[in-house]
Amino acid sequence: VPLVVFPDAMTVNIAIGRKSGRIAYFQRSQVENRWIRKIFITSPEGGEPLKTLELPPSEMEEAGFHWMPDEQALAFRDSRQGITNVWTISVDTGEVKPLTNFTSGQNLGFDFSWDGQQMLISRGLFTSEAVIISRAE
Repeated sequence: VPLVVFPDAMTVNIAIGRKSGRIAYFQRSQVENRWIRKIFITSPEGGEPLKTLELPPSEMEEAGFHWMPDEQALAFRDSRQGITNVWTISVDTGEVKPLTNFTSGQNLGFDFSWDGQQMLISRGLFTSEAVIISRAE
């Protein structure tokens, strides 16, 4: 089994293509007060990245990403104007486009079925209430 060593400690989130075995890994770096988020794709044998894709700044890095069933794109969570949807980025062109079109709420997580025919999405709303407790006099 080949060992793939990632270039630095800022690597988070890894996805392995079910058919090809290609490895996609996420890294972020800060350039002039701006976070740059990239996905690097390597062969199963490791080595230099075959492809580098830059994600939009609204991408939610803690959410991870998944290969689309055809392995032509990667899917990730993206939150724009407080609404979370699943977006894709093409491995060939880097084109980013929405996969879902929810108009409210948050996408808490998602994945694809093993046969690639279905997508499971966990959705919810974040709510909070403030309570003030004071001593009655």
